[in-house]
Amino acid sequence: MTLSEFNLMYVPTIQLVLTTLGLFALLFMAMQLRQTRLWNRANSTYSLHSNEHHIKLEQKLHSAFDSKGVHLLELDELAEEHFSLIKDNSEIRFAIIDYLNYLELYCSGVSFGALDEDLAYSFHSDEVVSAWILFEPYITQVYRKLADDFDLFVELEKIAIRWNVKNQKIQTKRKKRMEKENQNRLNSRGLKSSL
Repeated sequence: MTLSEFNLMYVPTIQLVLTTLGLFALLFMAMQLRQTRLWNRANSTYSLHSNEHHIKLEQKLHSAFDSKGVHLLELDELAEEHFSLIKDNSEIRFAIIDYLNYLELYCSGVSFGALDEDLAYSFHSDEVVSAWILFEPYITQVYRKLADDFDLFVELEKIAIRWNVKNQKIQTKRKKRMEKENQNRLNSRGLKSSL
């Protein structure tokens, strides 16, 4: 067998095998990169979610308001009467700023894809939505109207609104599913629904 015969008979097969192996290696590498990216987003979500720091910020916020006889858990949103209290008390003001800055940072990470949104949603959706509803009147009044600073807490606002809509859709689906299950139970027992 001469070199030219070898080139004609075996080299194309060897090239095909090597090319196929190279393509599989590239495909495997792409899958690994995707998994690594997903892992990094999930890991970032966990890393940024520091329970100790978060709890300290919440305690600072609640104790600042409690010291003035205002219990945040009993409020749906801040009213005009609370604005003067906040203005006159730097402890409350700084506690609000620290807390909202923490949530803004978290929401920015979600908005820019650095954090996994589904994981962040499961961690903080109720808190982000509740904080936005509670502090939105204050943010609007003090920062946006009086200080003409419309860029403050925009990521918090976007994420809170998006997650609130998502929460409402989930609640609607659950309610419909429960009504259907109750109706099926009544029907299986031969009873009529009073709905």
